[in-house]
Amino acid sequence: MNYQDNLEILTLEEFIFDLQYFASPESEGRTEEPTEKKKSKAREKGQVAKSQELSQDIVTLACFFLLSFLFPYMYKEIKGFTEYIFSEAWRIKVSEFTIFQLAINVLLVFLKTSLPVMGVAFLITVVVEIIQVGWKISFQPLKPDFTKISLNPKKLLDKVFGKEALMNLFKSTGKVLIIGYLAYSLIKDAYFNFINMVYMEKLSAVIFILKLTYKLVMQTVIILLIFSICDLIFQRKKHKKGLMMTKQEVKDEMRQAEGDPLVKSKIRERQRQMSMRRMMAEVPKAEVVITNPTHLSVALKYQAEYMKAPQVVAKGADFVAMKIREIAKEHGVPLVENKPLAQSLYHDVEIGEEIPAKLYNVVAEVLSFVYRLKQKASGV
Repeated sequence: MNYQDNLEILTLEEFIFDLQYFASPESEGRTEEPTEKKKSKAREKGQVAKSQELSQDIVTLACFFLLSFLFPYMYKEIKGFTEYIFSEAWRIKVSEFTIFQLAINVLLVFLKTSLPVMGVAFLITVVVEIIQVGWKISFQPLKPDFTKISLNPKKLLDKVFGKEALMNLFKSTGKVLIIGYLAYSLIKDAYFNFINMVYMEKLSAVIFILKLTYKLVMQTVIILLIFSICDLIFQRKKHKKGLMMTKQEVKDEMRQAEGDPLVKSKIRERQRQMSMRRMMAEVPKAEVVITNPTHLSVALKYQAEYMKAPQVVAKGADFVAMKIREIAKEHGVPLVENKPLAQSLYHDVEIGEEIPAKLYNVVAEVLSFVYRLKQKASGV
């Protein structure tokens, strides 16, 4: 009994299979929809949702129809050239020139018969790619990326046993089984015709084979298109999942778009400092500084030939008011205490603005007093 219990415990411990081992660690926590900026960056790198199989299958179908349409023309060209070669072969003298001429003729026949098909295939490939991903050319995927080369066992196992690998295995197996079944069904239905081919004329046998081939190709292409559409849906879901973002990434991107608050605050602080320096530089040019006397300071400048009314060139409260007074004293700018006037100028007039008309008389009295002081100081 103990032996069996131990055996069961050993079995459970040894053979537990954790599917999370194959989960992608990069996808953990990515719950937010990708932003337009993230999509645009991925697009610039050539990371788009598209199905290569869809393009190939549509091109195959188009080329098949084109070959069916052009077959008489191609047959005529190749037949005519072949008959000419065999009929004239005994007359042609073998030389470098004739061999070169023959090669040129072979090339011309090849181009005449294959260029239409290759041109249509190229055009349809471009159109299908544009329909899938839009008109965006990126050369990023062509650049070598050595970071994709990894010897990490988990990543290697994910490539072999991951969702995409299993999906590809499922598609390939499904295609082989379905197409094999179609071929088997067609051959089975035409079994007696195959037996009777020995009694058919050559042309009838060829037509029979061509019809059977046409039917098999059409059914095969339809099946491949169905698989391709499923592949496109899978690729789009996979692409979207790969672009999913964490909440922190969304916040960081919004910060970058709107401006980092910390950076913006530093810029505002820098702007305030520059504005403060410019304001303080105007204090020595002022005619007078009106004070509260300690809480507020407002510097007024007046030049009769240039200004209609006195202008506020600097103002501030508390520490700034003290700095204005200090600079005014250093440069001999008079300080006049007038609480109502200082409060009115500080609250109602911005820096660089002229005083309102209601303060003309009061300010005129202050300036008149200041000018008299200057005259006395100069001894006039």
